[in-house]
Amino acid sequence: MMDQQHILEWLTDIRTDFDEENFFRKQTLEFVRANEAYWQRSTLSGHLTGSAWVLNP
Repeated sequence: MMDQQHILEWLTDIRTDFDEENFFRKQTLEFVRANEAYWQRSTLSGHLTGSAWVLNP
């Protein structure tokens, strides 16, 4: 798990040309700032989770 400060820095550093992505990034920043337990499933308003597939074409 990354600490809250690292998540906030990472989200702040994201750059995109797409308005919709900026909207969701800002919402996520607000959520992480407002919830110390942003990563726990027990946080009723939601939680951060992630997954990825790494493909080597």
